Amino acid sequence: MPNYLSNSRPDFTPGRTDCGTIPCYQYQGKVASELASGHLTRTEAIRLLEDMLTIREFEEMIVKLRSGAYSPLPDFNYRGPTHLSIGQEAASTGACAGIEGNDYITSTHRGHGDSIAKGCVALRAMSEDGLRRRVPGCRAASLNDLLEAAIEDHVYRTIAELFGKEGGYCKGRGGGMHIADFTLNHLGANAIVGGGVPIATGAAMACRYLRNNRVVCCFAGDGAYGNGVVLESLNWAAMGQFSNQITNHPFGLPIVFIILNNHYGMTGRAEHEVTGIRSLARRAAGFADNNMHAEVVNGMDVLASRDAVQRAAAAYAWRGEGSSTNPRPSWRRRRRTCRSFPCTPTGVHPAGLVRQSSPASSPL
Repeated sequence: MPNYLSNSRPDFTPGRTDCGTIPCYQYQGKVASELASGHLTRTEAIRLLEDMLTIREFEEMIVKLRSGAYSPLPDFNYRGPTHLSIGQEAASTGACAGIEGNDYITSTHRGHGDSIAKGCVALRAMSEDGLRRRVPGCRAASLNDLLEAAIEDHVYRTIAELFGKEGGYCKGRGGGMHIADFTLNHLGANAIVGGGVPIATGAAMACRYLRNNRVVCCFAGDGAYGNGVVLESLNWAAMGQFSNQITNHPFGLPIVFIILNNHYGMTGRAEHEVTGIRSLARRAAGFADNNMHAEVVNGMDVLASRDAVQRAAAAYAWRGEGSSTNPRPSWRRRRRTCRSFPCTPTGVHPAGLVRQSSPASSPL
């Protein structure tokens, strides 16, 4: 390619800018239709349910510990803050199931579910030798038993991290807001709101540079998408020079930005309060003419979440067509932080209505 010279001139021709349309809630599939079409196998369906229930039971255990209702340890003093994601299991499970086991994720301060889901997907894709290295003391004779032992170890190490134990993923130094495991390509949760987004964008740049056919799945909440570093990351990911005539390797950043819109940001709700837009998907219109392939997905439908990430990864990230933005509205059923007070259902929305649509209560 010859030396690039930018000598374009302003065009003052009268006209209008069309920001296009963003699809919302287009997925209408069910388990039966997915099985019939071959888009989902029976084993995959069971694993989706198992992962969601694992996440839910994990976090309900924390609630019981906090409230003194966990009978094995009625007087246990659980120290430090813990941010729960009860009600968001489908978004984490579906998204992680939509990428490959060796793809990457970054997570949030509310990232237990992301960590558990990513670990389960990565372990299922691991070879027998890899699994035995994870659990060297396991005497399992069959691959299935070995996998179950590795997943059990994965959940144990996540719990140990929350309890500040040496057996945790970060030797107990990180806690729930800093869980990471580079061996499973989980690049880490982040206590800073939106702090994982530039890390994910940088990881996607590395994937593009290395041409390793990997995708980065970036989880962040609704509150993060008013954060300057997040908006800078979106702009960086959408830069034209990654895929236009300027580069010798036209390949957009392989990243899927997932907005976990649980409607309860720290200072208010994204809708009607702390932003001037009805849907956070509109954020994407400010950074790319293609709206960064934005799509609004039901974050409480595990099949919809899985389908959206599969399509985004295959159509845009793996083929080099650039980044994708997937806002996923979901309802979180607990208070923002589980500290010294009981974790009771929030009263902003009727708890009964939230429970009826909870992904782990009626998941498939």
